Amino acid sequence: MSTVGLFGKTPSQRDFVRVNIGAPVVGALDQWLRESVMTLPELRAHLPPEPLPFVFRAPTARAI
Repeated sequence: MSTVGLFGKTPSQRDFVRVNIGAPVVGALDQWLRESVMTLPELRAHLPPEPLPFVFRAPTARAI
């Protein structure tokens, strides 16, 4: 049985919130986010001011 995990920011918390998510997945997500944001200047793209929903699956995961 799969579980759902959460990693992100909320206005009420200073640090990132982490629920049902292990360190390897957080590391993979952090690397993916950093690499993605670093490519924005090359593409002359910008992140919008509003939150962006997305689904992330670590390369080693068997399911989403």
